[in-house]
Amino acid sequence: KMHTRAVSLAPQNVKIHCKLAEDYSALSQYEKEAETLQQAQNHAPDSLTLLRKERDAWLKIPDWKQAALIQKSILRIALHSDKDLERRRLGEIIYGSAISYYGRGDGESAKAELKRAIKESNSSLPPFVTLGDIYFKEDLRKDALKIWKAGYNKTKSPVCLQRLRGVGDDDMGKLCESGIRASRNSRDVVILLATLFLEKGENEKAAR
Repeated sequence: KMHTRAVSLAPQNVKIHCKLAEDYSALSQYEKEAETLQQAQNHAPDSLTLLRKERDAWLKIPDWKQAALIQKSILRIALHSDKDLERRRLGEIIYGSAISYYGRGDGESAKAELKRAIKESNSSLPPFVTLGDIYFKEDLRKDALKIWKAGYNKTKSPVCLQRLRGVGDDDMGKLCESGIRASRNSRDVVILLATLFLEKGENEKAAR
């Protein structure tokens, strides 16, 4: 109550708005927390600290749409050195939105959001894996293989190779070999390739 009164007496004082927002957070009134931080933003529109606090408040609800809008504002004014990190954060928020849609049984909206997450940050693994999984469950095998291969090419994660191995994709060996050539840190990929050779009865190649 005292902070609310203080805000009414000094509506341009950002610090007081932040204290009131902390009160709402402590009471688990996250929407009021976000709205209070939004009011503070009117007096400090380019404050990264305020924007991040507001984004986190929307995520507590969660309101993925509002959080994504705030994250875009953060990305717009973030330092060049932070751009990649903030872009990945935007992809994570959109991914959260996709999972929310899928949990409610709205597969089409989930797929659209996953594609948007990949577009915003194509170095993040979960959107590739999940979109491929959804396609595979819908019996869209070619689409699933395409997205898992794209995921491996962008992230170099063996998780995508495991998916391809699970459906017996013929290109998996080639992808493993290219991954080994591209990286010295490819132990998991080497093991996958060796296992693939063993399954085909090519023991000499597996041993090598």
